[in-house]
Amino acid sequence: MPRVYVSVNSGARIGFAMDVKKKLNVVWNDNQRPEDGFQCLTVDCEGPDDSVLQQIEYTKAEDGRYRIDAIIGKENDLGVENLVGSGLIAGETSAAYKEVPIYCLVTGRAVGIGAYAARLSHRICQVESSHIILTGAPALNTVLGKEVYTSNSQLGGPQIMHRNGVSHAVAQTDLDGVSTIIKWISYLPPPPTSASRLVDTLPTKSAYDPRLVMDPPEGGGLFDRNTFDEIMAGWAKTIIAGRARLRGIPVGVVAVETRTVENEIPADPAAQDSQSMIQLQAGQVWYPDSSYKSAEAINDFNREGLPLVILANVRGFSGGQKDMFEMVLKFGASIVDALQAYTQPVIVYLPPFGELRGGAWAVLDTNINPTCITMLADPDSRVVFWNQLAWSDEKLKKLEAIANDKQADKVQRDKATAEIAERKEFLNPIYKTAAVKFGDLHDTTARMLAKGAIHDEVTWQNSRNYMYRLFSVELAKMSMARQYLCAIGHQPDKICIEDLNIGYKWVEQHLAEAKVNTRRMLRHNPRNYAESQSFKAIIEQIDLERSKKALTSILEKEDSTKESVMGEILANSTSTVRESFLLQQLKQLSLSDRQNYLVH
Repeated sequence: MPRVYVSVNSGARIGFAMDVKKKLNVVWNDNQRPEDGFQCLTVDCEGPDDSVLQQIEYTKAEDGRYRIDAIIGKENDLGVENLVGSGLIAGETSAAYKEVPIYCLVTGRAVGIGAYAARLSHRICQVESSHIILTGAPALNTVLGKEVYTSNSQLGGPQIMHRNGVSHAVAQTDLDGVSTIIKWISYLPPPPTSASRLVDTLPTKSAYDPRLVMDPPEGGGLFDRNTFDEIMAGWAKTIIAGRARLRGIPVGVVAVETRTVENEIPADPAAQDSQSMIQLQAGQVWYPDSSYKSAEAINDFNREGLPLVILANVRGFSGGQKDMFEMVLKFGASIVDALQAYTQPVIVYLPPFGELRGGAWAVLDTNINPTCITMLADPDSRVVFWNQLAWSDEKLKKLEAIANDKQADKVQRDKATAEIAERKEFLNPIYKTAAVKFGDLHDTTARMLAKGAIHDEVTWQNSRNYMYRLFSVELAKMSMARQYLCAIGHQPDKICIEDLNIGYKWVEQHLAEAKVNTRRMLRHNPRNYAESQSFKAIIEQIDLERSKKALTSILEKEDSTKESVMGEILANSTSTVRESFLLQQLKQLSLSDRQNYLVH
């Protein structure tokens, strides 16, 4: 069941003990000159039995006054207890994110714990007029000693929170915000399957908008028409993340922007020399912010139980001094962590003219999570260890020399050294082109397949149908693996990738023994076997064997504990297991004992 948090709040409440306030008295140093300060605060009470004294800690002065040392109050919502409640909200929200899909719609102000609860929900839709802040503008101006901020929107409006990735989407009105949340939730239940078709769009060698090949307005893209919904669009724009449907299957999507984008850094009004800056970020590059965005999106999709499609077209990570200082290495490693823990099918696909270079391949490799990750590539894609031009300069000079000797210098062999050098200079561009081609032939999908680096070569036009069939089979296998794990005693909501690896291997072995051909499953309903009575019977038999072992292990326990333990084990088993167990117990009784047992 999804959890939706509609955020309109002013943070943790600050209150006063009203009974104490009504009887509060200030003892001035000089009653005629309040500007000289005061000695203490007291309460005017009617004697030692006054109820107000039970709400304070006090010292009775020599003059009979009750000096206030601390105020307790009778109310339960004055101060620290609200902070304790705030901690409870934060903890419950954090725990909920790990258990169910949670969403947040910020329609007004979200202050303090309200801001934290929104962020802990992760999937935030922020209404344009709202703001997410820790401290209000007036309070900050007081601290700074001058009027710096004119509104709370300067601190946490959409122009801040959408650009830094906290808010995944911005809505103009509350109604638009509700529609966005409902749209996000709609990706959770499996919708009807759409028809098979080829992909009509085509990526190009030059820079293009990946959104227009994934889901163009007119349809015909990789995903079902008008189903791609981008999130965190205002932040880390070299990576595109969102949700979509692939022939009806809800999927998470991580794609790569091929064009150069602008990253605007707003000026801080509190710093006098601060200025707004615009940084250009090259396409096909993982920067610190886009690396973190990738990991954040992958973790969210995993929590939602969505299969994942990664359209991999990355030249590498930004490795300059500034980016290294801003922890590109740390955030790049977080992509590996997110994929390693993924418990749904993942397809990493290299589109036409796409490339993966060096470290970009390393963080997406199938060995990170062999159970879940499948690597596919278009025939026109490449995996590049290094820039081909630089590689040809460094590694293929000998090839040029050999070519010169065998081709050009055969004609010029007896001429002067100067003429030979001139001819080499003339032919050098041709040899360089040949060298680059020679290097490129090492990066083809044919070599990727031969070395087991990818699972299959799939053209862009056929990628939609291929991914659908692959997801259908893998989802069925993982469903069977989870059923097996539950049958041997695992809790359904606590199955991690290590457990899934065990279950998946069992499924692979079982399908081989049962002679179930997964390729035939591709052409028909892949869930037929997973939902068949024969497979259910096998799972129930495994559950029965587990229950038998558990019962056997307690036979030597004291009689006082046998009954309760056996009852608990049977209560957690299926009805079929319980019936089988009781029948076996009855068979062990004599005919007279059995009749007597049934009568009573």
